[in-house]
Amino acid sequence: MKIQNVTDVDKFFKVIDECKGTVELVSPDGDRINLKSKLAQYVSIASIFANGYIREL
Repeated sequence: MKIQNVTDVDKFFKVIDECKGTVELVSPDGDRINLKSKLAQYVSIASIFANGYIREL
């Protein structure tokens, strides 16, 4: 699934926290990031959300 134009990152991660099971971000290289992990969420915010919004996941 692709997600586009996320402008409210707090709400985005609240939705992820409510999901049952694993939620992963998979890079084009096949790397997987567990988005239910708080550490991964902070890293994602720092790197992906640096410009004010997430264009595409």
